[in-house]
Amino acid sequence: MPRTLIALILLAGLAGCNRPPAEAPASSATTAPVDTPAPAVDPNCAFCADPSFVKTCEIAKGVTTTLYWNVTDPSISQVGIFVVDDAGKDSSFAQQPPKGSIVTGPWLKPGLTFKLKGPAGKVLQTLTITGKDC
Repeated sequence: MPRTLIALILLAGLAGCNRPPAEAPASSATTAPVDTPAPAVDPNCAFCADPSFVKTCEIAKGVTTTLYWNVTDPSISQVGIFVVDDAGKDSSFAQQPPKGSIVTGPWLKPGLTFKLKGPAGKVLQTLTITGKDC
């Protein structure tokens, strides 16, 4: 009888091994919607970045940031995000809905300026990345 009991306990334990793995909690940062601001950013910002600065010692390895915007004018259904190059020319970076966020490429540097434009190219907001010593 003890062998039968031990066999049943072992079988019950092995049955638990076939369960699927537990799912990650829904609050995981990787599952957050794109337009959910990071905690360090004011959710009511019109146009902001996190981080809003570049550490000068990290420029060579490439630095990114996340841009956030929130255009509340109901007549604006799409915005353009532009990067101002060294010559002062605006280059299109992205076309997006009036509220959201986007990660830049690893090309940030102090003094880099972004413009948020509405229909017909009207500048709604301007944002300049600053530099910090390491």
